[in-house]
Amino acid sequence: KDASPFAGTAGGPPGTGQCFIAFDPQAFSGDVFAERVAALVAAIADQEGAHLPGDKGKQARQRTERDGVQVQRDLLDKINAWVAS
Repeated sequence: KDASPFAGTAGGPPGTGQCFIAFDPQAFSGDVFAERVAALVAAIADQEGAHLPGDKGKQARQRTERDGVQVQRDLLDKINAWVAS
């Protein structure tokens, strides 16, 4: 039987359980894990057309930091008036 979605109310409660297991890679491999993950991320990033989670958001943030944010003049005037009051 398929479970209902966790988000929303369609189908009622999903009727499933979840189990999360977490471990500290530092405890097992020291700094080797971080080095290998960094190498893996670099290898993926070097592939044409590859995208890593967070890439688009990072690029948007960098663009905003570089170019600023466009705000309509009337809105900016309202903000400045509110700040000045």
